[in-house]
Amino acid sequence: MAKAQADLLSLIICFDIKIIVLLVVNNILRNGNRLILLGMIVSVSCSTKTNNKDSFYFVIEHPEKMIHDKITPLPPPSPGFYHRYNFILVDTSSVFFHNKYIYYTCGTGIDFSKPPRLFLSADSLVEIKIEALSLFLQTTIPDTIVNGKMVTANISSQTDTIRNRAFKIITDYFNSQNIRRYMVRNWTEEEAFAVTSKINNSPYDPKEAEFIIGFDSE
Repeated sequence: MAKAQADLLSLIICFDIKIIVLLVVNNILRNGNRLILLGMIVSVSCSTKTNNKDSFYFVIEHPEKMIHDKITPLPPPSPGFYHRYNFILVDTSSVFFHNKYIYYTCGTGIDFSKPPRLFLSADSLVEIKIEALSLFLQTTIPDTIVNGKMVTANISSQTDTIRNRAFKIITDYFNSQNIRRYMVRNWTEEEAFAVTSKINNSPYDPKEAEFIIGFDSE
């Protein structure tokens, strides 16, 4: 409500300024001073653009938080943290991909609240330019069935609020291919370490790193 009132006030002020400008322009034309008129045209403007930082594509759900989804409700997620296709979204346009995952045939002794250990490194990740993402999806995930198995995928994010436009590109493609088994979550510690190492070109050894949350079999 406050934002709508602010926008309305901005429009009213802009309208009032335009009326004043028209009166001044009329007076200038009467006096034949066209140079002053040109200067005013260049310098006077009104803008009602909205702040792009307010826009987002999805907010990751947590038990204690309300979800605000600007697209459509996601399908029920398949279990596990990693799947056959894993996309990591960073900032507003960076996209990384890896296909490392663990398939469990038995869940005995596994803590599914924690991710499995994949020993991800910077070399495990492929960076995808946002302009090439659609083609990557088409050539990498051509159908809902790959090697006789249903496609499962994962989109992870650096933050709860996803403003990365890759999210819409990926989910639109999934919907067009009727790919329903995918989940959206925050990135894991391993993904965070690996992405940071790749972006900064800094050394990182997944065998030596200290993890706070830990892994499913520890």
